[in-house]
Amino acid sequence: MECPVGMSLSTCAPACPPTCAEPSGPKECDMPCIEACVCPEGQLLDGTICVEPRDCGCFLHTGEYISKFQEWTSPDCTTRCYCEGPGELQCRNYTCNENADCTINRAGMRTCECHEGLTGNGEVCVSDSGLCQIWGDPHYVTFDGKKFDFQGGCQYSLVKKCKGRDLPNFHLIGDNKRRIPGERVSYQRELILRYKGHEYVIRRHRVSVDGVKVTLPLLNHAGVTVHYDVPFTTVETEFGLKFRYNQRTDTEVYLSNEFASKVCGLCGNFDGNKKNDFTKPNGQRNGRARVFAQSWLVSGDPECENDEDDYIPTDDDLDFESDPCQFADSSQISEAEHLCQILSPDDDRLQSCHRVADSSFYYETCKYDLCATLPDQTVLCDSIEEFLIACREAGGEPGDWRSSVPQCPFDCPVGFEYSRCGSSCPNTCTERNRTATCEDNCQETCLCPEDQVLDGNHCVFENECGCLLESGRYISRGETWTSNNCTELCTCEGGHLECDYVYCDENAQCVIENGERKCLCDEGFVSHGQKCIPETGICLVWGRTHFLTYDGVSHDWRGECIYTFVQTCGTLPAGLKEFRLTGDFDPLTVTKKIFGLKRVRLYYEGHEYRIEENRVLLDGLEVTLPLRHNGVNIYLRPIFTILETDFGLRILYNQNANFRMHLISDYGGAVCGLCGNFDGREDNDFTMPDGSLATDLYEFGNSWAVDNCAVVTETPNPCAEDNHLRQQASDMCSALDSDEFSVCRGPADFGSFYAACVDDLCSSHLSEEQLCASIEAYVAICEESTSLPSNWREVVPECALDCPEGMVYTACGSGCPATCVDPEGQTNCSESCTETCACPDGQVLDGDNCVPLEECGCVMQSGFYLSNGQTQVSADCSQVCSCRDRELTCYEYSCHDNAECDLRDGIQECWCLEGFLGDGSYCRPATSICRIWGDPHYITFDGRSHDFQGDCEYSLVETMDLSHNLPEFQLFVDNMRMNPDAKGTYLRQLRLVYGGHEFILRRGGGVRLNRNKITLPLYDYSGVTIYLSFPNIILETDFGLSVMYNRRARVDITLSAEYGGQIGGLCGDFDENRRNDLKLPDGTLTRSVNLFGNSWVVDEKSCTTIEEGEDHPTPCKEDPTLMAEAERVCSALSPQSDIFADCRGSSMDVFFDACIFDLCATNLNTSIICESAQEFASLCEDAGGSPGDWQAALPQCGKVPP
Repeated sequence: MECPVGMSLSTCAPACPPTCAEPSGPKECDMPCIEACVCPEGQLLDGTICVEPRDCGCFLHTGEYISKFQEWTSPDCTTRCYCEGPGELQCRNYTCNENADCTINRAGMRTCECHEGLTGNGEVCVSDSGLCQIWGDPHYVTFDGKKFDFQGGCQYSLVKKCKGRDLPNFHLIGDNKRRIPGERVSYQRELILRYKGHEYVIRRHRVSVDGVKVTLPLLNHAGVTVHYDVPFTTVETEFGLKFRYNQRTDTEVYLSNEFASKVCGLCGNFDGNKKNDFTKPNGQRNGRARVFAQSWLVSGDPECENDEDDYIPTDDDLDFESDPCQFADSSQISEAEHLCQILSPDDDRLQSCHRVADSSFYYETCKYDLCATLPDQTVLCDSIEEFLIACREAGGEPGDWRSSVPQCPFDCPVGFEYSRCGSSCPNTCTERNRTATCEDNCQETCLCPEDQVLDGNHCVFENECGCLLESGRYISRGETWTSNNCTELCTCEGGHLECDYVYCDENAQCVIENGERKCLCDEGFVSHGQKCIPETGICLVWGRTHFLTYDGVSHDWRGECIYTFVQTCGTLPAGLKEFRLTGDFDPLTVTKKIFGLKRVRLYYEGHEYRIEENRVLLDGLEVTLPLRHNGVNIYLRPIFTILETDFGLRILYNQNANFRMHLISDYGGAVCGLCGNFDGREDNDFTMPDGSLATDLYEFGNSWAVDNCAVVTETPNPCAEDNHLRQQASDMCSALDSDEFSVCRGPADFGSFYAACVDDLCSSHLSEEQLCASIEAYVAICEESTSLPSNWREVVPECALDCPEGMVYTACGSGCPATCVDPEGQTNCSESCTETCACPDGQVLDGDNCVPLEECGCVMQSGFYLSNGQTQVSADCSQVCSCRDRELTCYEYSCHDNAECDLRDGIQECWCLEGFLGDGSYCRPATSICRIWGDPHYITFDGRSHDFQGDCEYSLVETMDLSHNLPEFQLFVDNMRMNPDAKGTYLRQLRLVYGGHEFILRRGGGVRLNRNKITLPLYDYSGVTIYLSFPNIILETDFGLSVMYNRRARVDITLSAEYGGQIGGLCGDFDENRRNDLKLPDGTLTRSVNLFGNSWVVDEKSCTTIEEGEDHPTPCKEDPTLMAEAERVCSALSPQSDIFADCRGSSMDVFFDACIFDLCATNLNTSIICESAQEFASLCEDAGGSPGDWQAALPQCGKVPP
């Protein structure tokens, strides 16, 4: 006898052994012991096994015992109990599903058992695969058959896993949108499946995976397969979800019954009970469709946020979806009912379906949609087709219904063929025998012709198919694929993949845009081939002279000529305009503290726009800003003059020659010049006009010279020979490295700007102005890329911005200030906050001045602006227009006989001819020269000659009764005798008194300033410049006086005719009348040269007065021999001489007589003739004659001794 496992054989065992139900055994058991299998001591019998007492079961309320972990169901299946251990009985209400019966199953257990064809635990009974339908505007039928309408315009959860640890997570989202804002109805625009970290978006004619558009079919991508089965896009998954979208509004979602009671969303919970389908995410149930549906809103939908029409209501809100038929007229309702009649059970056309499926809901939704959309009848077909899907699921067959509903044709795409009973699994380029294994080979569809297969959404021959990637993704011929990190680009060529390694530009990111993975340029940059160039490029020129090209190349070009900065090159793309921009560089002279641009010129459509430091010219004509002409707008924004064009060029020019050239990216690769070619590459910026690359900077820079410029071969380092100077410059430029400029480190190359700053400071001998110019250039690049460094001028106080008089400084002002032409300023200004000088409140810019609006000028028909009081002469000088009190007055105008109509120095005007001065309507002789030579002889400004041998200091030229705001000055001559017995005098020094200063030119070359010796040159000292031009000392002024002194006895004094009639002195009054030149300081005339000369003495107390009598006695008058010899030596200056044959008639007798006088006075010192000969030659040249090689005929004058 063998006992069960866990028991042992006993020859005398109790006939009534202890059990879990009766641990002490039955009380009334009198049977003797028997041979039997017994439990080990301490264990009890539980059914047929031995257990420890702690593992015994439970007693029901009926007294019945059930074992541990056993279930019990009441006879009516209303209660189910479960035993977890001794005394631990758990009972609950138990209800059979409406599709289940209370019965004894094959295991002998009472339970709820689902009807045939359904599966589940009896409480839940579902079909093998659940179906959820969505269509129209939209209408829903859940997995459990709950029908409702919901017109939300956002993204909502259709179905997602909510329970079940062993089931995979997934989320299917429906994206609903209103086609017209404010419309009452919405439509399903796309479906989104999220699974295994991927996102699949199914949209009309487009499928994307993780944002990247794909060509179908997509095979087993992370367990997801997508096909185009006309007219559906079908998605099947490895976990039992399948859905298809007809690319309009209709969607069917199929789900395996493994997920029964484990899902949630708008499609319900799939538990076989439609009554609990309106369950919200928090588990609460709500009977109102809108409250339920809004609770499944997907957060993060950017097109839904703040949509008041789609707010999530509370349970207290009225649940009311307005039926559009309530607002339709009777004719519209009648038409909707007539069109939807096919869905009525009384209609014969779909009788086979009405017998197996309820069409009432589809009929109502049909009317609902048509009331909202008539006269558009498109949505009629949606409700009919959805009903037919339910019909087929129930086993019905609709037949050929379309022939009776002409509004619902089944239109196939071009290249497809219609089939009423075709395969739902068409062959594709990657699955060429798919149809053979298809379970559904009879559905209404569109198929490729017999000898073709599907490639995406069109048909091709098999030999025209594309390529299959290792990932399972398919791409058509000619399509490209980019790897996830944008390092590999593959193209399908002839059915074969051709792959190349690629990379993203440093100003780009590998992103997905519009369904394509690509290198996308950062904000502010645009694509140019594989490079990213700035949306608006900038070329910067500053200092001595440094360039930063459009592509970021730094170079220093130090030419002293006109060069092309940027111009269009080659064949331009359509829509671009030709232009050329040049710059004139200042010579690097010692007078310049800041090296830079003198002017820039834009050549565009036959016009020249020229910007200089203090003025703007159009085709040579100076204009008052702002100027609007031919698509070019020029205006002033202190501290910049700005030129903007309608073709994408914008330049800014400031007082320190900091010059910026902005250009839109459309011109990328289509320009050339010193600013480079703007193609995003640094290695080809040194392209020359012929398209070839220069070998070095000098070849490159010289190639862009305009006209004939000196070739630059070297640029010496200004810091090279003075380490101390370099150190000082470095210390000053260290300001660029302060914290205030930290925001500039990224956009600006600190090293390049620092080196340029040091270079410029060495060149300018540590000029603070140059330091500020260097910093402003650094800030300019920083400002273009990020923002203006805050308070940087406080860190460098020497760079405080001094605004012009009448303006106020602002760190954040408009870059497009209000002007007389545009009082409100530009409305589309791109610079709303920039450092500038602004007009006070209530004033606007008039040129470069601020004025109240009522003091503004006039705008001419040509578009030119005239300030108040300004005039403009017409091109032919026949008319002049004047602006007075904002009124423009024009009148006839004509030029003087000694004038011509011309455009000079920016001014269209009547100009006096050469040799004349005036306003054009009247012209008189222009500048004139007062000449002094010998011992001494004078020719006044008006041409009168006289000799005066006074030995004191006399006034040569001094201003008297000035008008026209001319400056006052005095020019004195100090004459001396070599010895007391000398017959003549000689010039000892010249003294100019002007502007509170005294400038002295001494015989022999000494120069004093305010009585202090100075070394020449002296530049622009209070308007006076003095320099040596061997053998002469030249003194020039800014008011029209110049003096040329040969450091001995010869002086030429040139004076502007503006002083005509307003001077006095030994040089006359310059009133074009030589007869009145001997005029005394009191205005009276005299015939005595000595009286005239004595009257202009500076200090008569310290001088000997020349006695009156013979004004100019010849020293050798009493010595005929001496006279004869003097006449022989001076014969070269006689009217009969051939030496100055071309100069006859130019007052030769004056110089001949002067020569004789000087020779007699010096005892025949023959070198003295050179003074008269030199002066006569100069007079001859001024009169238009040619003195020839007169020095060869006078050997004693061959060289002028220093």
